Amino acid sequence: MRAVNIREAKTHLSRLVDRAAKGEPFIIAMAATSLIGLVLFIWQELTCESPAVNLRVLRHRSLVAGSMLSMLLGMGLYGALFAIPIFAQTILNFTATDTGLLLLPGSIASGFTMLLVGRISGKLDPRWLIALGSLIMSFTMFSLSAISPQTNADTLYWPLVWRGIGTVMMYLPLSLATFGPIPKEDTSAAAGFYNLTRQIGGSLGIAFLTTFLSQRENLHRSHLVERINAYNPIAQQQIHGLTSAFQHRGADLAMAKQQAYAAINGMLDLQAGVISYDDIFHVVGLAFLLALPLLFLLGKPKKGNAPADLH
Repeated sequence: MRAVNIREAKTHLSRLVDRAAKGEPFIIAMAATSLIGLVLFIWQELTCESPAVNLRVLRHRSLVAGSMLSMLLGMGLYGALFAIPIFAQTILNFTATDTGLLLLPGSIASGFTMLLVGRISGKLDPRWLIALGSLIMSFTMFSLSAISPQTNADTLYWPLVWRGIGTVMMYLPLSLATFGPIPKEDTSAAAGFYNLTRQIGGSLGIAFLTTFLSQRENLHRSHLVERINAYNPIAQQQIHGLTSAFQHRGADLAMAKQQAYAAINGMLDLQAGVISYDDIFHVVGLAFLLALPLLFLLGKPKKGNAPADLH
């Protein structure tokens, strides 16, 4: 590993900023293509007699609100779930088996909660269950934002269990509240659109969180690198201490300094990664809180109405 070089790090960061400002031609072309494709898709679906996705059902406000919450749920379910195994394997050095065992209690909690929610969902206003599930998810994400290199399986146990419970408490009640006010003749088309938004939410959640994680790692690393300089006594003391330790192991002064800088570089990567994961969980937790007002747009299902088939 190379020694930490402040000037090189700043130069690299400036290049990244310049490239982002100028924009990559391929990214711009793909963004323009996506926008044109979206416009053509909307035009096609609104003018076709038998559209694959009936956008006219968006006149029902409960479907709009439910679809937005569905996308958020997909982001929290798939996006946050994607971040935890990566954190466990890259930061905590878990094996694939250890990571699977880490997620197992949350999956079991989801199964038991699904049985319970299935029994009580028809007796309670689903909007209350959704609100409680959203608060649980937000609390869980904020709890996960306190992770550190010292985090272990015991620390993650209860947050992951509560994540499984909160997800299920939103899942079934959300479909009931979304489709309750919708007429039966529009239910099938509304279910298709609802399923589409949930899948898009999961895909966008993973894509957004992956990009966000990479950007935040670069940002936090650049901030940490700025503190490794000749005017920071703590940093200099750490470098001298590591250099002495490597010299005691038989390295000469030049090699010991190189190894010390390499060790500092590894520490910077580790800390930047941990802080970036904290940012991810903060963002997802805040998103669940900000989405709570959408509950007022959802409807209460009529008695005797069965939920739409969403599978």
